[in-house]
Amino acid sequence: EAAQHQLQESEARYRRLVDFSPELILVVQDSRVRFVNPAGARLLGEDEPRQLVGRAIAEFVPFEYWEQVKTSLHTVTSDGRELPLAEGRFLQADGEYVYLETVVLPFNYEGQPAVQIIGRDITARKQAEAALRAQKQLFENLVAVARATTTNLSMEETLRNTVDLMLRLTDAQSGSLFLLDEDCGVPYGKLARGDVGAAELRQVAGQVLDEGLAGWVVREGKSVLVPDVNQDPRWLALPGQPYEVASALLVPIMRGGEALGVLTLMHAERAHFTEAHRELLEV
Repeated sequence: EAAQHQLQESEARYRRLVDFSPELILVVQDSRVRFVNPAGARLLGEDEPRQLVGRAIAEFVPFEYWEQVKTSLHTVTSDGRELPLAEGRFLQADGEYVYLETVVLPFNYEGQPAVQIIGRDITARKQAEAALRAQKQLFENLVAVARATTTNLSMEETLRNTVDLMLRLTDAQSGSLFLLDEDCGVPYGKLARGDVGAAELRQVAGQVLDEGLAGWVVREGKSVLVPDVNQDPRWLALPGQPYEVASALLVPIMRGGEALGVLTLMHAERAHFTEAHRELLEV
């Protein structure tokens, strides 16, 4: 009787641990969900575990991976062999993807062989990695074009695409990008105020590089996060600018210790940009 009581207490402690775990804990038997903890239900897009119990696990696996997943589940169940740590995509109830880092273990559920999946949400990390790859590729393309082309239209399109991507990655409202030549001149650039002539581009770029924070970033080769531009004396407000700026993020484009350009992103709200944004854009 004492042993039975200890067993019940142990099971209760384990159940509390599972229920309060921030990780997904899922039991699959005969290709159907037999148990999922609250955190797991939320990760898969439902409010309550009962909304998932009884459903086919195939509902939450992208079609192109189902055969591989089915084979893996069979291997764990039949051989009693644990699968190593792996990363994969799962489908949420609304059709969106969530990326999980998972371990798959043999399990006994109500006296029958089953599989237990323990998963950690890595969606934010995967999205950041994908965004970083995309922006680095764009920067590399930009540098290649800057060194190889004499076609202004090609360069303008490349600059515009680069700035547009940076705006999307950070939810910035406006941005500018200057490329530097060997004399720290600006042969190419994209201003936040829109397309301008070469003379105006050189005038504005020269002013911000000589007197403003962009110049400091180029000289120091360091990015700067500015929660409130009114509190940073290095920030240069240009006369007649057709946008409001309260916060900014400036990032040098570096290759081998050489500053090839500077990207400035701006927003009308203070403290819009975060350290995560800065880490994402640093090359």
